[in-house]
Amino acid sequence: MPELNKGYLSPKSGLLRLILIIVLLAAWISAAAAGTKAYRPSRDAFLAFAIIGFIFSIVIFVLNILNLIQIPAISKIPWILIFVVLDAILLLAMFIVSIVAASTAGKKNDLLKKGAFVAASIFGFISCVLYIALLVFQALEIKKSGGLKVSMPSNAQQGSSETA
Repeated sequence: MPELNKGYLSPKSGLLRLILIIVLLAAWISAAAAGTKAYRPSRDAFLAFAIIGFIFSIVIFVLNILNLIQIPAISKIPWILIFVVLDAILLLAMFIVSIVAASTAGKKNDLLKKGAFVAASIFGFISCVLYIALLVFQALEIKKSGGLKVSMPSNAQQGSSETA
């Protein structure tokens, strides 16, 4: 049975991830509220990345809070690197779709739907700031642990010495 990782709820890791989940949910709801044909292409792109970010953030949060990344069978996987890559990709995607959402909202005249789309783009930009903060803290964690270590399995090392 996995143990609860209480240290993960510190302000620089788990709490930021929890806030990110809430902000992405708010972005999802706001973009969905702007459901007219005028906003359709940019709204769909924004919704796709907000939902993907929301799901990945929940998965990362659960993996860390339940300490599932320390299970012996999967502890050799470079989880911090996977989390950094996912967060960096989602940061870039949310930044782009938030810019598109903000520029699309500026071009439309429907005030109610425009307000929902402006709110979605604001939540998108807030999620970008949270992704940056998470990436900074993850980089500091990597630096503190001595950097990323790339190693080959022991049988691969033996095989390479036999062929030489």
